[in-house]
Amino acid sequence: MRLYFSESERRKYWFRLRLVSYAIFLFIGAAAIGAVYVARETPVFWLTRVDVLGIPQSERSAFIGALEPFIYKNASARFLGIDNFLAWPNELPVLGPDMSGIEVQKDFLERSVTLHVSRRERFGIWCFQFSEANTIAGEPEIAAIDSECFWTDEDDGILFEEAPLAAGQLFITVFENTDVSTSTPSARPALGGAVLDSIRFGRLKRVLEVSSGLGLTGDRVEFNREGDSVSFKTHEGPVLKYSLRFDFDESSVNALKELFSKKAPEAIRYADLTVKNKIYVR
Repeated sequence: MRLYFSESERRKYWFRLRLVSYAIFLFIGAAAIGAVYVARETPVFWLTRVDVLGIPQSERSAFIGALEPFIYKNASARFLGIDNFLAWPNELPVLGPDMSGIEVQKDFLERSVTLHVSRRERFGIWCFQFSEANTIAGEPEIAAIDSECFWTDEDDGILFEEAPLAAGQLFITVFENTDVSTSTPSARPALGGAVLDSIRFGRLKRVLEVSSGLGLTGDRVEFNREGDSVSFKTHEGPVLKYSLRFDFDESSVNALKELFSKKAPEAIRYADLTVKNKIYVR
């Protein structure tokens, strides 16, 4: 076995090694330059169209324009341009509280991008009623000042759009009274925020479902944020009071159904269920 190489042989070996290394680096550099050229300068990756579903036709151009700042946050978009297929990200943020999500679907063969815009559906109306407690002739009196109403969605209870001040059977309307003399603006959710956390909002939907299933006609629903309680007022007379601090279980539902099966609604002033596993009736 030969272990010794002459000086000339070693020089030839290192020369060939450098030559191969330079050739590899040259090939990689040329391939990278070629890939960049193909991606940016040739029509191989140019977009043929961008479709937007869920937005009126007249608003689509403005909608895509509003998305451009978010698209250009991607370094590839800044380099390739927004008309390049590779520049479009796989996820995009929503542009307003009325949108629940934007799904980005990319088709490489057609070099197209389709945006599926999901909008929040109207579930109910949440009205903040502002009032101020005054003392007139030594007697406390609540003076109404103003009110603000918003549509909420069913999934998360998000306030996503201004709504009219309305009460009726077509949509659930919840009234929340706020004393401006004792509360701060940050105490209530703003547009785009949730009226309640997911657990309490689920409990609210549950008690509204149970109340409506008793055969009573809802007249007004009131929420007390400080007490975390809901009052369901009916046309027939009874007021049903619930707490959102615990789950409304089936035993309470059955007890409530039994109560109204034995007594006429007109004979009940209120049913208080704000204490767990108990019903106070008057």
